[in-house]
Amino acid sequence: FMKKEEEALDLAETMVAIGNSSGKRTIAVLSDMNQPLGMAIGNALEVREAIDTLKGEGPEDFYSLCRELAAAMFMLGEKAANMEEGREMADRLVSSGKAAEKFAEFVGCQGGDPGVLEHPESVLPKAKEQMVIKAQKSGYIASLDAESIGIAAMLLGAGRSKKEDRIDPAVGIIMQKKCGMPVKEGEAVAIMHYNKEDGLEQAVRLLEGAINVSEEQPPKLELIKRMIE
Repeated sequence: FMKKEEEALDLAETMVAIGNSSGKRTIAVLSDMNQPLGMAIGNALEVREAIDTLKGEGPEDFYSLCRELAAAMFMLGEKAANMEEGREMADRLVSSGKAAEKFAEFVGCQGGDPGVLEHPESVLPKAKEQMVIKAQKSGYIASLDAESIGIAAMLLGAGRSKKEDRIDPAVGIIMQKKCGMPVKEGEAVAIMHYNKEDGLEQAVRLLEGAINVSEEQPPKLELIKRMIE
C-alpha cells in the first residue's frame, strides 16, 4: 500500500500520461487506502462480498468505489456522456439484476459454477474455524492499519509470503467495524476465518495491533481522493 498521497499522485499522473500518449484516453481514480475497502479480506470471502455488491447489498464504501470506476469506464467507452450519466447507468444495471447476471455469465464462460450467484454458500469454500477479535476498550474506531490487516490475512493463508506458498481460498478476515464507527469494549471488531494454527498467533497480534480506538469520533475518511485525466 502507498501511504504517501503525493507518491500515489505522481504515479497516477505518469500512468495516465503513458495511456494518453498511446492514443487511449486514460483516467486514474485515487482512492483512500487507510483502511480495508469493504469488509472482506480473503478470496472466497471477497467473492461473496462482490456478489452481494452486484446485487446492491454490499458495503457502502465498496459499492461507491465500484460505481465510480464503472462510471469512468462507461464514459471512456463512450456509453455515457459524463460521470453522472455513467453513475446512473451503473445503478440501473445493479438494480435491474443485469450486473449480477453478467457476473454469472462470466463465471460460466470460465468453467465455473454460475450457481454461485444464487447459492454462494454451497459453491464457495468455507474455513473450518473462526475467531472473534474484540475491542479492548469503548470509543470510536480511529484507524485500521490496512497493511497490517492484509499481512494478517496472508498469515492465515489468504496470500503468499513466498512464490511457492499455496493460497487457501477459504480463509481470511471479515471486518465488523470501520473507521468512525462506535464500538464497546468486548464487541467484535473482526472475525478471522482460518484452517490452520500455523501463523495464527502472529496474525492475531497483527490484527489486534491494527485496530486503534479513540474516545473522540474521528473525521470521516474521504473515499475518492482525486480523479486524474
